[in-house]
Amino acid sequence: MKIQEYENILRTIIISILGTDDDAPLKITSDRIDKWKEKREVERNKFNGKLSENRLIYFSDFYDLENIISKNWELFKDIFIEKKKFHVYFNTMETFRNTYAHGRTLFNYQESLIDGILGETKTLLTKFHNKNMNKDDYFIKFLRISDNLGNFSDGNSNMITEATLKVGDQLELKLEAFDPKGRKIKYSWKIPMKGKQESNFTGNFKIIVSKEMIASRSVFLLSAETEESDYANSIQITAHYCILP
Repeated sequence: MKIQEYENILRTIIISILGTDDDAPLKITSDRIDKWKEKREVERNKFNGKLSENRLIYFSDFYDLENIISKNWELFKDIFIEKKKFHVYFNTMETFRNTYAHGRTLFNYQESLIDGILGETKTLLTKFHNKNMNKDDYFIKFLRISDNLGNFSDGNSNMITEATLKVGDQLELKLEAFDPKGRKIKYSWKIPMKGKQESNFTGNFKIIVSKEMIASRSVFLLSAETEESDYANSIQITAHYCILP
């Protein structure tokens, strides 16, 4: 869903500026922070202590993101440039988000408007990254890897799990990556030497566990790349599962 993508881009921007600590200087009331922590704890209990996402900002509500950026505007103005335009775009997306939430559909011109706001927000983030000449301005990176079993990685380390699956089970993987040049990202998974693999441009995979995957430690190689780049631009990470017959 493109509105959710917009929402997570805003979270990525907030993280890049203010960090991921629970006590990051968000300038949000303690009541709101406590609400987020409660939601995180409910989610943790639901998955027996495991979370696909532990960063507190991912338990905030949509409108919280606007408040954070507004209250810290001096830190974000180099990205969004025009404060009034940011608020207009945000309020537009919020309106369409509510339309979806109530089961209503959007007209084609409204869908096009969503595409435009999302595209421009990505461009603003890309331009901001390009101001600094370092490797993070050229190469793709993972933002988050998660599955339907409550496991996750922030992309900086492999996802070593204690999860056990059986043939016939469904494993869902969600890969999220960011390219500072705004190029289209192709996502893939494969099990080396097993002939099992799949690719798409969404990063969402539903995998039916098969007998070829059986192993005490079955290694899934997860990757993201930009095929349109003039240089090699890809990243890989592994996820490990025990798969039984």
